[in-house]
Amino acid sequence: MSYEMEDILGEWKYALLKLHNGERSPDDDAPPKKKVCSFIPSSSCHEIAKKILNVKTRLDEILEEKKKYGLKISEPTADPLPKYQMTSFINTEEVHGRGRNGDTLVDKLMGQEESGIQVLSIVGVGRLGKTTLAQLVYNHGRVEGSFDPRIWICVSNPFDQAAIAKGILERIEKGSSQGADQLDELIKHVSEHIKVKKFLIVLDDVWKEDWRNWEYLKNCLKCGGAELLSDDDCWLVLCCTARLEMDEVEIFMDIGKKIAEKCGGLPLAAMTLGGMLRFKRRLREWENVLNDEIWEMQEVEEKFFRPLLMSYKELSPTQKQCFSYCAAFPKDYEIEIERLIGNWMALGYLGSNSDDMELKGKECFDVLAMRSLFQDVKKYRYLD
Repeated sequence: MSYEMEDILGEWKYALLKLHNGERSPDDDAPPKKKVCSFIPSSSCHEIAKKILNVKTRLDEILEEKKKYGLKISEPTADPLPKYQMTSFINTEEVHGRGRNGDTLVDKLMGQEESGIQVLSIVGVGRLGKTTLAQLVYNHGRVEGSFDPRIWICVSNPFDQAAIAKGILERIEKGSSQGADQLDELIKHVSEHIKVKKFLIVLDDVWKEDWRNWEYLKNCLKCGGAELLSDDDCWLVLCCTARLEMDEVEIFMDIGKKIAEKCGGLPLAAMTLGGMLRFKRRLREWENVLNDEIWEMQEVEEKFFRPLLMSYKELSPTQKQCFSYCAAFPKDYEIEIERLIGNWMALGYLGSNSDDMELKGKECFDVLAMRSLFQDVKKYRYLD
């Protein structure tokens, strides 16, 4: 309904614009019949009024159904919503351009002979590939054989020191955090369990920059860091995501490497552009991507991630509507694909033909996921 209302308002504004520019249709010579529309040509006013009346009728019907079935607006739940968490598992075959960075960090880990806790921090802008790099190091053969225990904690937001300490304890020894709720007590338990061990703890997805949050875990992070991918690495990621055949790589190489330079070394940018270029098999289409005005728009650079915005612009109206619906879910929420498609169907986003709505929903989700508009899609239990 909201989209229809927006369309009607758009037509109203367009009619005003036409009137301002002195454009009138042959049917608009008749004098206005209603005072409220006296400044709009009568034919346009009549059509818009009919659409407004139809929308009002439908809203009245919805209100009646609400009363009939006793529907109520649900109150916000007091329980925290489940958040999506990254794990330590990774498919190394799908990672490109990070081997050198991973080996460097592994060398740093293995080469530290000093007593006490040593810290390596991986810092950088969003979507740089920090978690991927940490996963590579965490699962590296040399690291697996040298550290026991190895612990992976997804911190996210807010930064809960007690929850982090509990998570560490549970991974060292299941049930060891039972009965301990105070941070001081939890930290003491952690210290007792690992004080004679060579251990590795990865804290992933840290958002808070307040040093006081680290007071009991570690004062600060001082060394390390993730490098940007090279342009050649971005081109390799782009080729893989676009699924170019060997003969196509030669055809698109010159223009493709120029597009890869636009990625700024960010893996997500290369994956997003590759997903978009998967549907383009003409040089002219690749040139349009390279020369798109979005690369020169300063306000886009400040507010949006350009490759994602470019990919979004190419979605169909139905796909945009389905993707916009996902804004109803909070950050880090793990969305069930079947439920999401069911909601799209219930809202009428996928048409009215019940025989193929589920298939359309799956295809729509595939397109959105391939364009990197969803984060870390799980490949199992996937609408067989």
